[in-house]
Amino acid sequence: MNKKRLLVILLLQLGLIFNPVYATTTASGSTSKKKHTKKHKIKHAKKPKNYMQGQASFYAPKFNGRKMANGDRYWDDVYSAAHAKLPLGTKLKVTNIDNDSDNGKVLYVEVTDRMSSRSKYIIDFSPAAAKYLNGTGRGLRVKLQVVNNAEFESHDMNRDD
Repeated sequence: MNKKRLLVILLLQLGLIFNPVYATTTASGSTSKKKHTKKHKIKHAKKPKNYMQGQASFYAPKFNGRKMANGDRYWDDVYSAAHAKLPLGTKLKVTNIDNDSDNGKVLYVEVTDRMSSRSKYIIDFSPAAAKYLNGTGRGLRVKLQVVNNAEFESHDMNRDD
């Protein structure tokens, strides 16, 4: 009995015996072999966003004069920002998207420091930057866009004219 079973399995694998599991009947009545295949959905890649949106927070006064991650000293009267993941030196266009009269106000700032990656905020601003955007102690909804050096320099708010 075991030899007979092995022979049937071998012949099935070689395709020498008709297997009704893989057979389908066509409109003309003939049978054809067809393997069962899964239909895979084609996943289209989403276009990556070139901006981030979220809540911004502000540096506390106790950080004034301390060194930042880029090695410079932090001063609360200069426009600066901290981000958890963007590389230091990244130039950003920050737009106020709060639902108030200052909606659409824009600030250009450079990432000069690090913040906690566990923070619920997407960026920390110096008080000068927060004041410019009319931020309050409750935070501010902003949209961040990475900009090139030419655009940043044409709007550089920290330069001495």
